[in-house]
Amino acid sequence: MSEPDSPSRLARRLGTFDAVVIGLGSMIGAGVFAAIGPAARAAGSGLLVGLAIAAVVAYCNATSSAQLGAIYPAMAANGDLPRVLDAVHPDYRVPHRAELAAGAAVTVLVLVADLRSAIGFSSFAVLTYYAIANAAAWTLPAAQRRWPCMLSVLGVAGCALLAFTLPEVSVLVGGGVLALGALIWFVRAALPSRPTTATD
Repeated sequence: MSEPDSPSRLARRLGTFDAVVIGLGSMIGAGVFAAIGPAARAAGSGLLVGLAIAAVVAYCNATSSAQLGAIYPAMAANGDLPRVLDAVHPDYRVPHRAELAAGAAVTVLVLVADLRSAIGFSSFAVLTYYAIANAAAWTLPAAQRRWPCMLSVLGVAGCALLAFTLPEVSVLVGGGVLALGALIWFVRAALPSRPTTATD
C-alpha cells in the first residue's frame, strides 16, 4: 500500500552535502589503489567482478545512509531525540535540522577523538541496529514480508559475526554506548507521563 504524498513525507535521496562527502572521501581514499595494485594485477580477469561487487556495496552504503537519515525525525517524534529534530524541510523534504546536528556531532567527534576508535564503535552500533532491524523483519506476518525469513536470520547472524570481529575496544565502547542509551530509554519509559492541561 503506497503512502500518501504529503509535504511531511521524507525524500530518501542524496543531497549536496552527501555528494561533497562522497567526493572528498573518494579523493582521500584514492591512495588505497596504489596499495592494491599488485593484488589487482594478480586478480587478472577477476578484477572486473571485484569492482562490480565493490560498486554494489558502495551503492548500498550510500542508500543505507539516506535511509538512516529518515530515522532521526521519527525518533524525535517519539521523544527518543529532542523534539526540535522532528522538522522536515518544506521544499526538499529532508530532515535538515537532524542532518545538521548529526554533521556537527561527527565533526566534533573527529576533532577530539581517535578516528579509528570512533569508526570502530560506530560500526558496532550500526551493525547492532541492522541486526535489530533484521530481527524485527523476521517477526512480520507472511502477508507483510517481502523476503523469506531465512534472509532475516542470515542478516542477524552476519551482523553479529561482523560486530564481534571488530577490535575489542570498539566492541566495549560501542556496547557501553548502547547500554547507556538503553538505560536512559528504560528510565524514561518507566517515568509517569505528564498530564496534559485542558484549556477552555
